[in-house]
Amino acid sequence: MADTTKRPEVQLEAEVLAWADSVYEEAERELADSREIKQTSRLIDYISGNQWSGKSRYGRSRPTVNRIFRHFVEMAGLLTDIEPDFKIEFHNDDEQFAKLQELLNEHIGMWARMSDFESEMTMSVMWALIHTGYAKLQWNSSLNNGMGENEFIPLGPLNVMTIGAGNKIQDDECVIARWPATLESLKRTYGDLANGVIPDLETGNSAGEVTRPGKMSESSWARLNPQLKKMLGKKMQQVQGNRSRYPKAMLKQFWFRDSSRNETSATVQVGDPRYNWSYKAEPGELLFPRGRFVVVAGGKVLQDGPNPYWHGMFPFAKLRLIRVPWSANGVSPLEPIAMMSDIVNRINGGIMDMIRASIEPRIVAPKAAFAQSVWDSMDPGAPGAKIQYNNNSPKAPEYPKPPELPAYVLAMKQDVEKEQDATSGSSAINQSLQKKQVPGGDSLDMIMNSRSIPIRFMGRGLSSFLVDIGTMTAANMMQFDTAKSRIAKFGARGLTDADFEPFYGQWLSHGMEPEKFVKQMVFSIRKGSLLNIEKQDELQIAFGLRKAGDISRKGLYRKMGVPKSDVERIEAELKEEAAEKIAMAGAAGALQHKGHGK
Repeated sequence: MADTTKRPEVQLEAEVLAWADSVYEEAERELADSREIKQTSRLIDYISGNQWSGKSRYGRSRPTVNRIFRHFVEMAGLLTDIEPDFKIEFHNDDEQFAKLQELLNEHIGMWARMSDFESEMTMSVMWALIHTGYAKLQWNSSLNNGMGENEFIPLGPLNVMTIGAGNKIQDDECVIARWPATLESLKRTYGDLANGVIPDLETGNSAGEVTRPGKMSESSWARLNPQLKKMLGKKMQQVQGNRSRYPKAMLKQFWFRDSSRNETSATVQVGDPRYNWSYKAEPGELLFPRGRFVVVAGGKVLQDGPNPYWHGMFPFAKLRLIRVPWSANGVSPLEPIAMMSDIVNRINGGIMDMIRASIEPRIVAPKAAFAQSVWDSMDPGAPGAKIQYNNNSPKAPEYPKPPELPAYVLAMKQDVEKEQDATSGSSAINQSLQKKQVPGGDSLDMIMNSRSIPIRFMGRGLSSFLVDIGTMTAANMMQFDTAKSRIAKFGARGLTDADFEPFYGQWLSHGMEPEKFVKQMVFSIRKGSLLNIEKQDELQIAFGLRKAGDISRKGLYRKMGVPKSDVERIEAELKEEAAEKIAMAGAAGALQHKGHGK
């Protein structure tokens, strides 16, 4: 974008809006033409049980056996049953960083437990099962009683668009996040800047009042469900009485790389100097070394400045459970199951038609065989029905023989259902229990392990996603967390020496640049420790080693994922019990000795 140091304010806003509109149009065009957006609509319908489109001509009966919903819930449950063994380390031997490392490791665990992180992450996983899920990790100063806290916001593939040639989101040139916001919420957040925002979304509109955007073909538009049409379509002009009481505008956030430099001879202050993310750009230096952040809504620029985060990353993480080299999006594990559901439901629809034909048989007769009133009231399938027809009719009425279902139809249906169940661990156990001999525990473990291979594979994508989330979370804590907040959570041990210089309540070391400060930290997850399904083997081995005395009790606790605070409490209770046993044993020995003395 153009240099902001040489533009009048009005002209600058017009230039920023023009740039934002063109970039948004380009990103939305790519999204609308992508295969993934059509797949998103289709899979949402399948998970919801809407597997028969309105134009389907497969048969009069449209039964739905929603096997895909069971797979969706099972996969989401396994992938969110996690307790990762993570670690924050610093590439610095200073004692101050050792204390900071200890606090951050405990702080992130506390944040994950106290916030709604697990439920919110489940939303991202559900989107990723469709093909791609996103999350925004931002610092929200209104949380934690006004002291601020990290906020995890799950986003879907319709909320995030990217421009660039990178396979990873951090390699892209621009990331655009969007979601509807009421004008009132914009005014609360941005103050007077939001007064001129023009509402471009209405809550009271039906899907029929949304027109197809010119960048999308009619066939692609017809395949979208109503929710996607509301998101991508253009609103028709509304009459005054049909307008919403809470008008909305699409809030658009642009996070992008900007190579603009300070071409003046003076030092430029970038960002509000009241906040620790502002800085000064000397002549010739980049104005936005961490990137640029622009917020637009309803024809108004609400914010334009540097990326406020010291880590310099786009504050987004991209979750692809099945990552492929030929696409920037993920591959859905549900798509092949949806294709097989089409086959099963079409067969079930045909079977239902045949059943109806047998229960309610058709009658074929010359038109003159019955009077019209008889034709209108006739129920040939009624039990004990008596039908009289005209003797002058050239042919007697007859019931056509219902068609017979070929044997290969049911055989094919069973094969397809078996293939669907091949990805489900619970169905494998049910099949085993139906046999005459009930399998033992080892056999069930082998079955579950063989069925869990796709889950283990998808767990790698989840691990990469959580590493990005953990890195941004720890960096935000280092940047924004105050001494007051840490004292409220940890007491006096929440303070370090860095809190007293150069500014009280900040972790930033004296003389160290913010970007270098947070990049001293590395967040990692130990391989094989993310999913509980991966931990079972390690846990059994740990119990065996503990029984043989080859690992400590605390080592077993770590394998079990017991929090450090609980370990300390358990150890204290065990010491109390040991002391009581020693005291009781001593008292019993004294009584026995006294008895012998008599």
